[in-house]
Amino acid sequence: MKKILLASTAVAALAAFSQPATAAEPMTVTLGGYVDIQFGIWDNDANNETNREFRNDTEVYINARATADNGISYGVDIDIDSADGNNSSAGFDEAHLFISGNFGTLELGDEDGAADALAVYAPGAVASGVLDGDYDQFLGNVPPNQGGGPFKAGDSSDSTKITYYTPVFSGFQAGISYAPESGDAGEMDNVVINTQTGSTDFVEFGANYQGEFSGVGVALGFGLSRFDNAGQDFLAWHVGAQFSYAGFTFGGGYVDQDEAGGIDDGWNIGAQYDFGPVGVGIQYAQTDSVATNNDTTEAVGGGLEYAIAPGLTAYTEVIWYDDETTNDDGFLWMLGTTVSF
Repeated sequence: MKKILLASTAVAALAAFSQPATAAEPMTVTLGGYVDIQFGIWDNDANNETNREFRNDTEVYINARATADNGISYGVDIDIDSADGNNSSAGFDEAHLFISGNFGTLELGDEDGAADALAVYAPGAVASGVLDGDYDQFLGNVPPNQGGGPFKAGDSSDSTKITYYTPVFSGFQAGISYAPESGDAGEMDNVVINTQTGSTDFVEFGANYQGEFSGVGVALGFGLSRFDNAGQDFLAWHVGAQFSYAGFTFGGGYVDQDEAGGIDDGWNIGAQYDFGPVGVGIQYAQTDSVATNNDTTEAVGGGLEYAIAPGLTAYTEVIWYDDETTNDDGFLWMLGTTVSF
């Protein structure tokens, strides 16, 4: 029924545009991206690991936009990303098309779903993102990202999907996504009949509010994910809020992972302050495990970034974590320099 409903939504939206239209202006194509060179020094309890390394994180964006004379906007977004793991290979990280108008926005392709895109959680994600950033590229699959983490309910990431977003009404927006199978971005290239590599029938719902009251900015978010894994149904959700004033932002969130990935629930809190070219932030996150008698994993991190010139940013991060489920703890100090274009 979910598949039929979402397919009918797509057909109805496309039927609304069935009258011929011409482009008001030629399609505009833009190129952008960044090169981020990182250096990390770390220490943990893992065996036979190095404790310092450079990393190159590179992405190139290609965006195409056009607006027809009937007011319909459409285009594509393509993200070419260097592969994780300190190698030189690269591929399509995200690639989707969109159609937008008074009815809302319809997205088709490899892109984050509605629960992810409309989520609100702890601020403080300066530099590479601190606890929601690149630290796991040095430390591996350790808290808080392990098992989905405490920031957002488990989602279908960039799996090939269909997503619909409502227009923004008085600061409110909602969306719904459907992915037949998570973990399978680029399905147009590698469909294998009756082969499952991840969770199936992934449905995501997200809702978001952004407004301002007497100079105080308010952002609220809610997300819900339903999916099947190994014959078991999961229903995970998250809720979060942020409040900002005069460059300072404070907030956090709560996540119920419904025991997916061995995680019961988690929460997060953080703060960020931006003044001129400088941004500084701090975050704390915690999850409780199901498989190990609710042992706690927790992490705290801080970051500082400085915009040296337009498109040129230098930053540093420090992260500490403690994982009771594996009796592992450690820290990471990272330096980075990014050129965006």
